[in-house]
Amino acid sequence: MKRELEFAANAAHELRTPLTRIRLHAEHALAVPGAPPSEDLRDLIVETGRLARLVDSLLVLSRDTSSGSPTGRW
Repeated sequence: MKRELEFAANAAHELRTPLTRIRLHAEHALAVPGAPPSEDLRDLIVETGRLARLVDSLLVLSRDTSSGSPTGRW
């Protein structure tokens, strides 16, 4: 079980940076002056936010499980 928790924590940690970069690039592209607003970019921002929250939840779960503390969030 310990190896699975370590894997989950490492995977979640490694996913944070690319998700943040994708979101920031989409926000930047959406904010370009004179460019028409793109529904696809808005959707991308929403979905990367959803994935980032999922990654954060995975980190919390792996930390709480490894320390024996109940999360109370599930």
